[in-house]
Amino acid sequence: GNMRPFDQMNLGSGTKGFTATAIMRLVDQGKVKLSDAAQVHIDPVLESTWNTSMVHIFGDLAAQVTIRDLIFMKSGIQDFDQPGYDYELLEGTPKKVHSPLQPLQYVGAMKGTFGCSTGNCTWVFTPGTQVMYSSTNFVLAGFVLAHHSPAGHDTWQTMDLFELLGLDHTDYAHTVFPAVGDIHKVGLTAP
Repeated sequence: GNMRPFDQMNLGSGTKGFTATAIMRLVDQGKVKLSDAAQVHIDPVLESTWNTSMVHIFGDLAAQVTIRDLIFMKSGIQDFDQPGYDYELLEGTPKKVHSPLQPLQYVGAMKGTFGCSTGNCTWVFTPGTQVMYSSTNFVLAGFVLAHHSPAGHDTWQTMDLFELLGLDHTDYAHTVFPAVGDIHKVGLTAP
């Protein structure tokens, strides 16, 4: 059918560029180093929200993953974007809001060795040794942003991308849409 002004859709990989840019902004601000162990910036959110950690979810190799590994697709952590899992998220429960922890747990529970040089399908390779597309990297990068989000912006729904990137509505000419208004004012999750 035809798209309507208030239709909602999964942005998926379209957010990776924004996420990587926001991470690099944190690097520029001195809050994050590309060489930092990712768990330093991710575990505070995982622990405070779900009482878990990267090592608990993914195993000991998680301690070796850096921020660089995440945004350069070099973590070695398997991609959650698998046909069966996609169906569950997109077709099986299309209107359900899924926790960002859910895809991490899915990957952490992967068994078998097909296509995995580490002998465990949670890990396709040792962190930093190869490159492989994995959306899981950017779910984890999102936790880095959540950890460093401004006060009062501690949930996925309230993080303001413009504020996080240090932008305002004058930085981009095309942020006002007739159907929803100024994205800077209504947010990226407006109906």
